[in-house]
Amino acid sequence: MHWSAAYVGADAAAVGRHGAGCWGVAVMVFAGLGIALPSYGRGLGSARDRRRVRALADGRPSGDWIAVDTARDYDLLLWRGGDLHVAVQAAGRMLHLADTDDQVRLEPWPAPEWPEGRLVAICRHVRLAEQVPA
Repeated sequence: MHWSAAYVGADAAAVGRHGAGCWGVAVMVFAGLGIALPSYGRGLGSARDRRRVRALADGRPSGDWIAVDTARDYDLLLWRGGDLHVAVQAAGRMLHLADTDDQVRLEPWPAPEWPEGRLVAICRHVRLAEQVPA
């Protein structure tokens, strides 16, 4: 069974204990790897946080993250929409909190609702740059 199965079906309340919306999914997944990510509570509150995300979206390293060209498991996928949406790469798909039913889903990408043109950046945590956890 793939590691992502442990998260599929979690609801927004469970995710919300780890951070705001889609970011909470990333926080849960990375906690399972022993990597603590900031919760950001109700969003990117500080100017520093916004600058870091902007740098990643521009393909530049930022904090504990580097931008990469090809996604592998545990990479973050940053999507453009009304707000920035975050998903975690898992088995060639994206693990994210779906707006439709507030459940964590594993969905293909690109897809009609997630076309390549909306993908802003693929980001890898520096602790995972050399290896992919099992």
